[in-house]
Amino acid sequence: MDALDLPQLPRFGPFGPAFDAGIEAELAVDTETARILDANPAACRLLGHAREALKAMQIFDLHPGQASALVVFTQAVMDRGAHWTRSLTPHHADGRPLRLEYAGIQVSSPRGRTLLITLHDLEARHRRDIDADADSFMREGIAEWQRVDRFFRDIERENRLILHAVGEGIYGVNSEGKTTFVNPAAEQILGWTA
Repeated sequence: MDALDLPQLPRFGPFGPAFDAGIEAELAVDTETARILDANPAACRLLGHAREALKAMQIFDLHPGQASALVVFTQAVMDRGAHWTRSLTPHHADGRPLRLEYAGIQVSSPRGRTLLITLHDLEARHRRDIDADADSFMREGIAEWQRVDRFFRDIERENRLILHAVGEGIYGVNSEGKTTFVNPAAEQILGWTA
């Protein structure tokens, strides 16, 4: 593939390629005006709004009735440099509340102090946790089955050694009356061969 065949990278917004191409939803918010400066595509999908629509909003527009909780979160980020909360419940464009975890950091931008917020979808995280637990269980299950198999093979080997060492004739019969094992002494007494 030569340089002419390479896909063109999109033009990135003011917060760069990590922001724009990030797998997690991210918002950049002006700390003075509460205006959403930018939203990455993951945030647009999560919140159900177009990028330009989000950039025309204040962060309060996504959180009706939660102004005080937003102020507390913002102040905690500004005081500590970083903070997270699960107490904020933004609304999707269709009006339904979303269960999210917010992680915020304060960054400097040409526009001044900016709050960079990562929005983690708790429902999606829960589904990923279930999938990861199931995957782990399956991987651990194979090892556990192998351990149990080795344990029973060891028991069977020890039992065979004991049966062969015993001088008396021993044989086993299952519930259907069929002989399941015969030691060498029993073979000799009964005239059977195993």
